[in-house]
Amino acid sequence: MDVLFICGFSSVDHDGVPMFGGDGGNKDNRLGKWAARFNMVIRTARSQNPHIRIIAMQMFGGDSDFASLNNPKKREMYADSVRDFLAEWHDKKDQSDKGAEISLRVDGYDVDYELGNRQEYTPDILLMIRERLNGLSKNTHTKFYVSITPADTEYLSGSKLAQAVDYVNMQNYDGGQSTSPDDYLRQIPDLKPSQLIWGATVESPPVNTFSVTSMDDAIVAMQKEYPTSNQNPNHNPVQKGPLAGIFLWRLNSDNAWFENMVHVALYSKVQNKKLPDGLDDLVRQGWNFGGRDGGGNKGKDLSEIRNSDNPKDLGHPIHPYLEEDWNNANWYSS
Repeated sequence: MDVLFICGFSSVDHDGVPMFGGDGGNKDNRLGKWAARFNMVIRTARSQNPHIRIIAMQMFGGDSDFASLNNPKKREMYADSVRDFLAEWHDKKDQSDKGAEISLRVDGYDVDYELGNRQEYTPDILLMIRERLNGLSKNTHTKFYVSITPADTEYLSGSKLAQAVDYVNMQNYDGGQSTSPDDYLRQIPDLKPSQLIWGATVESPPVNTFSVTSMDDAIVAMQKEYPTSNQNPNHNPVQKGPLAGIFLWRLNSDNAWFENMVHVALYSKVQNKKLPDGLDDLVRQGWNFGGRDGGGNKGKDLSEIRNSDNPKDLGHPIHPYLEEDWNNANWYSS
């Protein structure tokens, strides 16, 4: 994969100051109990792909999402804290198991645009973050990314939203099952197809957009050319073209055996690389039952799956290409 989104970040209140961080974090350690895990996930990812982009994702829920940023001052402080978090991780280093130096740089910020994060002022927050990260980019000579991952287009009509975000990761599944690229191109002024990323779920494949009944359908949807004769007269025409890529949710469910196979097969196909023999067939066979809600966990309790050394023990097929990595990885905690 080219980009890894790491979830679980929130807006944590510290004496009236909202700070981007993790559960139990504080002013001295923003991530609290998550710090070691976050470090491990980045180290593991960059050990395998030194060029992978790491994106920290603001989740929704409770009193720690955008609903808590209910006045302009709080939103300004939150945007400051996002910039400070990325600055803090910019120069951090670690070592691989073989002793090679690894960068722990975090490359950007994303918001999961659901429930409490769906606010009329969400575009304003993203613009504030964009402005601050532009300043950080000048100081560090590093590109930082801002994106949003929505299931619908409500409130996404801000005139500068397309300039604030690099990408819109469409949740073309579950709550966004009926959405299409055209919906976003019509709603967001000046948005280009090259800023849109098709979203598919391998956690529960049956809840994908109705036209996506296989991994190959997701590739076709991503490669389709979207005309931009915007039907909204307030929108400027933009250049037509295919979408930027495919976003998959997710990688560490209790059917991670299937999710890993789909990621490897999908990346190989998009990059025109040869698939490991038999992997494509396993993905095709598993698409309709591989999801956690569709029998992919074979009715096993999550603790059984988490503690299993190999999904074959639970009756799951897994391609030999992935088997060694599986046996050597603490996949659930990562």
